[in-house]
Amino acid sequence: MPARRRPQLPLPGIEPGIGPIDIVIPTMDWQQIGGDMSPGTYGGTIATADGDHIELITIQPVREHVGDKEAKEVGFPFWTREAWFDVDDLDPKNADVQSALQFIGMDLDQLEGDFSPEERAIVIAEALLDYGRADEGPSGWSGDIGIPAKVKWSSGEVAGAEYLADEDEAFRDDVLGWGDIRNALEAEIERKVDQSAAEGWSQVGDLLEADLEDAGYDPHSIVIEADFGDAIAVNTDLLVGPNWAEILGYEANDLWSDVGTNKLGDWLESNGYDYLRKYGGQVPTAEGYAYGEHVIEAVAKELDVPSEVVEQVAEGIKGWQEEIPGSTSGSTYVWAKKRSKR
Repeated sequence: MPARRRPQLPLPGIEPGIGPIDIVIPTMDWQQIGGDMSPGTYGGTIATADGDHIELITIQPVREHVGDKEAKEVGFPFWTREAWFDVDDLDPKNADVQSALQFIGMDLDQLEGDFSPEERAIVIAEALLDYGRADEGPSGWSGDIGIPAKVKWSSGEVAGAEYLADEDEAFRDDVLGWGDIRNALEAEIERKVDQSAAEGWSQVGDLLEADLEDAGYDPHSIVIEADFGDAIAVNTDLLVGPNWAEILGYEANDLWSDVGTNKLGDWLESNGYDYLRKYGGQVPTAEGYAYGEHVIEAVAKELDVPSEVVEQVAEGIKGWQEEIPGSTSGSTYVWAKKRSKR
């Protein structure tokens, strides 16, 4: 560890029989000196020194200290504590230093025997901070807590606040519920895409009308059911719609229970409709879309979460935009009545 000595007298030991213990504040850039290899998750301490004083920041992950329930009330992932010491603060004869060393379970023999003068300064400084000789530092998200741009972490990586950013994401997902919101958004996008495809593929087009009319069918009697995922549409109406309810002469509650089952086909065929296998079948790939605003509204209502929060989560989803394209697959079924002979 590089060091710059300044003129100073050795500090005396604090017990009879122990000689002077030399304490030298090193010169070093910011680096992690204590805590876990994953400081964003379990905490850690970083420090810098210029030969005259040593500065420390302890990173305290909120959920590690109070648990997820209380962390949700706090609303952000990090607290910090800060400390600043000069060589006089680190004097082993000081009562605070003695108490701090005792707090971490270290005696002077170990301090003198196991560490260099520069390392002793760091050990004592960290012990003082852990013992309580520190001030409350900034709190918030990883970018709010004053982490320097270049810190050498215990892993060997040199990085700034971004090194802790995984905990930001984990806190939002696990504590604030963003993971559930994101899953609900993605499911709702898929549902809207399915609905869009079902509506589109159940539309009776001019070409189909012409083909069936040429084949002797009444073009106004055509019924198309399209099933994509959980979405079912008949003649562009999802599940129950007045247009095709009127065509079929069904009550709405009957249609609700029969759409997507064999009952609808049975009813149609028993009422003079022919099932036209040639004109329906599997749809391996179909394009659909979802409107971002509608997706947000649906998820906010489903989860009882403010739409502003849902919108924040949505903006982090890759490919999010006002009209979100998607693809799906499904099946179509076509029925029609023969044209009446005059």
